[in-house]
Amino acid sequence: MSKLITFYNNKGGVSKTTTLFNLAVHLAESGKKILVADCDPQCNATELFLASSEEFDDPDKSLPGTSIYEALRPRFEGEVARVDVTKVELVASPIYKGLHLLRGDLEFSSAEGYLANATNQAITENVHEKNTYLAIHRLLSGIAFEHRFDYVLCDVGPSTGAITRMVVLASDGFFIPLTPDRFCSQAVRVLGRVLTEWIKRHEEIAKTFAPFKLKPFPGKPCFLGAVIQNFKVHSGTSPKVSYQRWQEKINDGLKTSKQDQVVPFLRLLKRVQISFLRQGLFLRGAAVYARHFQSGKLTYSPALTRAHKLEQESAIYPRIMIDHNILEMFYSSDQQAKLVTSCLVSEWNGTFFLNILEPKTWPVVHAAARDLFHRDSHKLAGKESAFAKHVWFENYLFASPYVKRGSKRYIPGPRLLDEKADVVRLNPAQRQKSARERMRKHEGVGDKGQRLKAKGY
Repeated sequence: MSKLITFYNNKGGVSKTTTLFNLAVHLAESGKKILVADCDPQCNATELFLASSEEFDDPDKSLPGTSIYEALRPRFEGEVARVDVTKVELVASPIYKGLHLLRGDLEFSSAEGYLANATNQAITENVHEKNTYLAIHRLLSGIAFEHRFDYVLCDVGPSTGAITRMVVLASDGFFIPLTPDRFCSQAVRVLGRVLTEWIKRHEEIAKTFAPFKLKPFPGKPCFLGAVIQNFKVHSGTSPKVSYQRWQEKINDGLKTSKQDQVVPFLRLLKRVQISFLRQGLFLRGAAVYARHFQSGKLTYSPALTRAHKLEQESAIYPRIMIDHNILEMFYSSDQQAKLVTSCLVSEWNGTFFLNILEPKTWPVVHAAARDLFHRDSHKLAGKESAFAKHVWFENYLFASPYVKRGSKRYIPGPRLLDEKADVVRLNPAQRQKSARERMRKHEGVGDKGQRLKAKGY
């Protein structure tokens, strides 16, 4: 299956197009079939791709192939519902086998208006704008499928405009080319907020497509990594100290961009845990952060291994542990305030876990936990590990500041042995013998061991 990959940074001059083109050449020389899609009205990728052609500098000759604007214009003007990708002519590289171009077009800048209007109106019942909203994804994915490309590498302009927005959302993932300087550091911090807003808006728009029998695209591009370059090497071994400091600052910014997704993710986990509890099930687990990576057709997730280890070591009780690397994303006082006000993290004995209690959820969680204990209480006798989970959860409930007035604990406390106590229960052997006798009486077994026929059986 083809992958759509975008190279994006809302700051210019970061070698974005150069990085994309060199990667495209490398992949083509490795035997992959590659399409470079020039989605930037500045047309830098097109110029780089065609620079080796003698016809490129001839003013009397037109550029080969169909431009991205020529392909999309019939849709923008309402002539067709969707672009016929079989009519789009691509440009094959005269030097690198397997490398092709969907060339850019200076007139593509006028698509900014069409796509901005579609972004605003696609949530309504306007089918024309819905089809325009889908146009870029349909074009790029359709060409990729038609020509069996392994990768489509998309070049976009340094902006947060509608063209860039639709190309990024249409992608499976994106790289951020960077240079170690002040303005790239600022750009990275902006990107996290911008992408979160784009994805959230897309999810709202996508919900409106089904009644019109239109299929939305996923709209959840994955951050694939950052490429930091264009720095000077000191003493032939490492970047200068000033560049190293900016690299560290940018790395912090990348963490901050991910931080915007943490609170919504924890809220989702909270709903899941409460839902399980209402179904009569305790849930335990761990939440960690780590980038996954792909090798061939296999995807490796260090986060999964780390989460499993954290769950086994610390999630002894019914709770979802939160790894330190998630908390470390909120390193400044302002960011920590955001996490604190969300009331999603509890700390107990030096460990951090997901808090599912608030004024609205406390009565619901209390009732569900109480019912679960009463349902299973007959199975808990002598099973200290299982019983301890219920005790821990009750303590967690009543340690909360949201305890509802008049609520009572539901687990009986320990009591001293008295004359009324059934001492037989203290002897496992006698308890098993008593259980066998009750079973024999219940099933109607006679003195000679013969089964008797009893009413109701």
